[in-house]
Amino acid sequence: MQEFGQAAWNLAPEKRITEADACSAIQYGTETLDAGLFRSRWERATRSERRMLYAMASDADAPSATASIAQRMSLQPSSLGLYRAALISKRLVYAPEHGQIAYTVPGMAGHVNRHHDQLDSEA
Repeated sequence: MQEFGQAAWNLAPEKRITEADACSAIQYGTETLDAGLFRSRWERATRSERRMLYAMASDADAPSATASIAQRMSLQPSSLGLYRAALISKRLVYAPEHGQIAYTVPGMAGHVNRHHDQLDSEA
């Protein structure tokens, strides 16, 4: 929200923010977050951990069931423990409830989905 609000104020030519200014701010703010916050978080994950982050993106920013993530990755749920622990240690995800995992930063799923092809080539 802060990134989008700052972008709206910076992009608005008048003291009043118009709908067009807000739309531009959303695009600019998203690009800024993608290039900075989200990218730096993605780069902290290993290739295997990135596979898990990508599998989570199907659930948007809602918590993902570890059984669903394992199925998407063609793994047994018990195989996710090391990836899960590493991602929690890196503060990229957290466990809101038993059997669930979620991104720590809202919007991360959108970043992964928007840049999936690019991110795959980097992994």
